[in-house]
Amino acid sequence: MSDDVYLQLLSIFALRLRTELLAQLYGRMLARYRAIPEATRKLVGNDDAQLAALTMVAHAMLNLDETITRE
Repeated sequence: MSDDVYLQLLSIFALRLRTELLAQLYGRMLARYRAIPEATRKLVGNDDAQLAALTMVAHAMLNLDETITRE
């Protein structure tokens, strides 16, 4: 995961632990979507496992407490 993406999304630098966790998530999701092409096609409409894994990482980042605005 690029630190630039994290910075652009949240306007803060990622902590090393957060970056490592997101990288681990990407690795797990990539393995899953490579192993289950049907799930990949269902998520992204083609066989691109990398796109599916990155989609899930983006989804996780958008659901971080730091990303969600509360009033």
